[in-house]
Amino acid sequence: IGWTFLLMMLAGGMFCYLWIRELGLSKVAAALCAVMFTFTGWVASGLQGGQDGRMFVILLTPLVFFCLERGFNRRKLIWFLLMGLAVALQILTPQLQMMYYSCLAVAAYAIYRLVAVWREDKSFKSFVRLGLMYTAGFVLAVSLAAVQLFPTTVNRGLSHRQEGQGLGYEGYEHATSFSMHPLEAVGLVVPGFTGEPSSYWCAEGF
Repeated sequence: IGWTFLLMMLAGGMFCYLWIRELGLSKVAAALCAVMFTFTGWVASGLQGGQDGRMFVILLTPLVFFCLERGFNRRKLIWFLLMGLAVALQILTPQLQMMYYSCLAVAAYAIYRLVAVWREDKSFKSFVRLGLMYTAGFVLAVSLAAVQLFPTTVNRGLSHRQEGQGLGYEGYEHATSFSMHPLEAVGLVVPGFTGEPSSYWCAEGF
């Protein structure tokens, strides 16, 4: 496990380096970004709290962005499929929450790049073609991750939460308990808005 942490941090730094270079920055800038990214608190602190899954998802994120950026630059399907492979690895980690945020960021950036292509090429064909290749990447990701997702879907009907045994685990209310409160969503834009962690004042306090 210890070697996994070390190798993943080295790999994450390399992925970040490749991504920054793909964006057109110099080798020095890419190396500096790679070191800062690898040792940022969100990555390095995962060792202390046992958050290896979160750490792995974050370290794979630059690889996803690198493949996506290269896919748009070279306009070849293989790079979008490699992006999907990286996303599949993120899904297979035990940290689906961070994978969800990573996919949201990738989707937002993909939309930005598609709009840029539309403005540069003035071609509906290029816009649709790149959009379909991006979609194919995520189809591949979900397909590869089905080895983990499919058994969960099949076994869902065997859960006592589905059988209605009256244990208090059934229904929409329980399924949505501790969902993000609308006020907590403000914290995505204004860090610490809800007073975390010492003076939390929002509706979902423990």
